Amino acid sequence: MSNLTSIISSDLVSAAPSVLTGNFQNINQDKLESNQSSVLAYGVITGAATGANTVTSSVLVGSSGQVLTSRGAGVFPSFQTVTQVVPSVLTYIPYSQNFIDPGGTSPGAAITSLTSPSVMAIGKVIFPFQIQASVISFFIGNTTSSVAGFDLTLYAENGQSQVFSTTTSSNMGSGDGIVVAALSSVLAINPGIYYIGINTNAAGSAQPIAFQTEATGANTWNGLLNNPSIVGSAVVEGTLPIGAGTPPSTITPSVITLAEDSTLIFRIN
Repeated sequence: MSNLTSIISSDLVSAAPSVLTGNFQNINQDKLESNQSSVLAYGVITGAATGANTVTSSVLVGSSGQVLTSRGAGVFPSFQTVTQVVPSVLTYIPYSQNFIDPGGTSPGAAITSLTSPSVMAIGKVIFPFQIQASVISFFIGNTTSSVAGFDLTLYAENGQSQVFSTTTSSNMGSGDGIVVAALSSVLAINPGIYYIGINTNAAGSAQPIAFQTEATGANTWNGLLNNPSIVGSAVVEGTLPIGAGTPPSTITPSVITLAEDSTLIFRIN
């Protein structure tokens, strides 16, 4: 801050010019000057390339989402687009968000609710990494007769959009085995929590394998995650009524009917 000398009544008139000159010099020394004829609207003010105590607005304003980045000594900073690096994998089996039954004889259990094409078994799964997905596969067991194909649909966690929906072969024979279905295109699926839904396209006895989760009830861990007494909260797994063989474009997670062993075990590549 500039030090200014006051002129008082007892000062000699002859000393006034010197005092005023000193005051103006002090003010001039402390101020910053702009070497720009005008300042760029919304621009960033930086120190000028030459001259002490001068500033410039030569830095552009950039674009939405960009960040101001240093380019080292002797160079003006600039706005740069930041590319987010997301860890990715080639394949994995998304894990159920629900608790797996520690007393179960196997981590998997048959989905017994898919006897009608008007029912979808659905549950939350966790995608820990990004994946470029083109193929989905799952295991089917306990099939005593030939069955029509399945619809497999992945929904956003809030249920308000589909990530993908695909249909398996419509001529599946009886017996156990791995079922493979291709997606319509290669999709980049980001890390997050999603709902995986499965339904048949015709009545039958198909029983795809789901994660064997805790039995329902208020006194179990499953009850903690799926407690319907919390009004409006999302149910983690269960069943949904749908149009026959037609996965809905959106779902409402809070209206899922609670049912354990409803989250499909699947592999995605």
